[in-house]
Amino acid sequence: MKYSIAKDFIVRDIVDECLIVRISNPDEEENTFYALNPTGKEIIDCITKGMTFDEIIDNFCESFDVERSVAQEDIKEFIDSFVKLNVLEEIN
Repeated sequence: MKYSIAKDFIVRDIVDECLIVRISNPDEEENTFYALNPTGKEIIDCITKGMTFDEIIDNFCESFDVERSVAQEDIKEFIDSFVKLNVLEEIN
């Protein structure tokens, strides 16, 4: 399974933070953005590189000292939360 950033959002690195910012929000007066921690940034970087869910998990297991089952659960929770917010979309 692959994911992409929804067309209404952009990803920007600002100083030491990674932000996901809504660029099209006609129904709301306020802008929507999400500030990510380094782990979230790494997941988003993997997604923007076109990695599959399993490749993202492999990347985390190789880069960090984490068990596969823990990485899989945490990454799935992160991705699922952003899919529900319409920030991420599943792609084929």
